[in-house]
Amino acid sequence: NTFEQRGVVPAEFASADNAAFSSALTAARDADTRNGWAVTPEPGAKLDQRGAGSFLTGNGTSGFAITPDGDIIGVFSNKAAGAPFGMTQQILPLAVANGGVKLDCYGERLVSLYERNGFVPVARVKFDPAQANPGWTPDKGSPDIYFMMHNGDSADTMVQNYGKYRLSTQEELNALPVMSYDEAAAYRDNLISRMRGSDTTSVGAAPSGFDPLSHAANEYGAIPQGENPQGNNRVVDIPKSMDGKTKVQQGTRTFAEAAATQDVDMIEDATVQGMFNRRGWNFDEMRQQATEWLNERTPTQAVVEWTSENAKKQTAQNFISVVEQDIRGHLELLEKLKAMDLHVEEKPKQPVREKPYDWSKQEQPPMVVPSAPAPTPSASDIASEISENLEKLVGSEPAPTPRTAPAQSAPSHPDSATIKFTDLKFGKNYDPTSV
Repeated sequence: NTFEQRGVVPAEFASADNAAFSSALTAARDADTRNGWAVTPEPGAKLDQRGAGSFLTGNGTSGFAITPDGDIIGVFSNKAAGAPFGMTQQILPLAVANGGVKLDCYGERLVSLYERNGFVPVARVKFDPAQANPGWTPDKGSPDIYFMMHNGDSADTMVQNYGKYRLSTQEELNALPVMSYDEAAAYRDNLISRMRGSDTTSVGAAPSGFDPLSHAANEYGAIPQGENPQGNNRVVDIPKSMDGKTKVQQGTRTFAEAAATQDVDMIEDATVQGMFNRRGWNFDEMRQQATEWLNERTPTQAVVEWTSENAKKQTAQNFISVVEQDIRGHLELLEKLKAMDLHVEEKPKQPVREKPYDWSKQEQPPMVVPSAPAPTPSASDIASEISENLEKLVGSEPAPTPRTAPAQSAPSHPDSATIKFTDLKFGKNYDPTSV
């Protein structure tokens, strides 16, 4: 017997009256002054109302209850009243054999206990003192509530594999989607429905009953939640690897959780098919290339090259950080300018030719045809035109008495036009013969 090999004394559980079960559960909670508060009290009338079935050992020191939808509640073992060691290891397979498929608990310690029996944490609820069970006090910590579902193994398989199931790391627990209590329950129930509806006989399906994606996330861990998931209604588990060798791209989960993504199932199917595998590399290939790289160099050369490459990467990262800060600063300034509602008057546009010359078409510029030369005027015509213009300029009145012009000093250039035209006289009655 597997239980006896581990030093666990098999116990006989039998169906119990809900009122008797509630009384035994309350006694166990009161006996454990440190952790008893973490087990939710279950009044007999409430159990009857929910249609739950309860189970107790003959002496009433250990027990559990199951609701019609498979929720395992009120798990307890009263060691102060003589419950033997390892009772939880017997309770959980029996609960699964009687239809149990899910539960929730306070804190990582209980999560680890249930994971050893094939349960998987799928969601987390932040601790709320106002909603804590009766008996909680601040000195007892503030553990989150974890919602868990069973992996589908049979009770016999659970007993054989106890302690062999993978345990979540603290990082993985922290990455679980955070929801309200009701949202977490609905999210877990949806996963259970998908698990039950999956085809476990198809290629690549998990033997435990999970669909391939959930099985891989359970087996190899899930990619942490993105920075801005679309609320609690868009939470998906994307595994870090589908086969333990090939990595799934880190951004796949962020992409699946984005508000713009309409078909999450398509992304999950593509992940299962390996379409989001990181560059087609797998762990074995990377390990082989790393080994070859080291074999081609002495230890000193390897250290020098590795250090140099890391320094280059750090320098590039520092530069990127500076650029990002600069961009953020400009964006903040832009937002401030927008808030100021500034209006800038537009400058008048420069006139633009309606049809600029297109050199690419090698167009020929329009040919300008010169007009016929105007007839050359005669000397008499020119003299008449000059006379008319002068008459308009000075009029037809008699010329005034000439005044003696003041003496002027000789210009520095005796041949200049100033000397030539100093004594010119104009007028209608001017007689050139009188000079």
